[in-house]
Amino acid sequence: MKRKPLVTWFPFRFALLISPLIAAWPQRAQAQNLWWDNAGTGTRSDWGNLENWSTVVGGGTTPAALPANVVTFNASSLTAAQTISLGAADRTITGIIMSNATNGVTIQGTGTANRTLNIGANGISKTGTGAITIGNTATNTNANVRLTADQTWTNSNNTGAITIQNTVAASSAVARKLTLGGTSTAANIINGVISNNGTGVFSLDKSGTGLWVLAGANTFTGA
Repeated sequence: MKRKPLVTWFPFRFALLISPLIAAWPQRAQAQNLWWDNAGTGTRSDWGNLENWSTVVGGGTTPAALPANVVTFNASSLTAAQTISLGAADRTITGIIMSNATNGVTIQGTGTANRTLNIGANGISKTGTGAITIGNTATNTNANVRLTADQTWTNSNNTGAITIQNTVAASSAVARKLTLGGTSTAANIINGVISNNGTGVFSLDKSGTGLWVLAGANTFTGA
């Protein structure tokens, strides 16, 4: 008797064997881009309250986790300026977008503790008219900025400025480059000290026609 070739049943049998393995394999949740809507029923204006974030631009849809990707200010449901406390911990995101927003945003420490905002490769991009202020000079309200990757901060709107009140450096002792860009004639300013992190040399570059002012007693040694 002629035997049937194995190829007629092996792929099906193989699929049956590996399908349960694929189903059981742990899946990594993909980080979402989130909008600030400050709609929490608990602590309002607190970065650490999930209900103050939304997965949609209109607000009102609470995410499963705090932001780790790009955050956008603000949800279209907001009409007033926002002052946001970083809350109980330092925060890490990949970038900040300020678009189609007429109301400004201030991100700062808690009032009882200074905090750090770590920003990744997406940097800061502002096209809306609202101003962005990161940090505060009052006691225990500092929000020091740390770069986890080379990045660009861009303001393309002439109405509201980007203001960095406290220190700027790399998040670890590695070489890091910040490019200040855009076309904005607003008074974009870094008031805090820009420095190296240990042996990691911090470099600063300028692109575009926009105005940027370095007002701190800077100590970085890169170009």
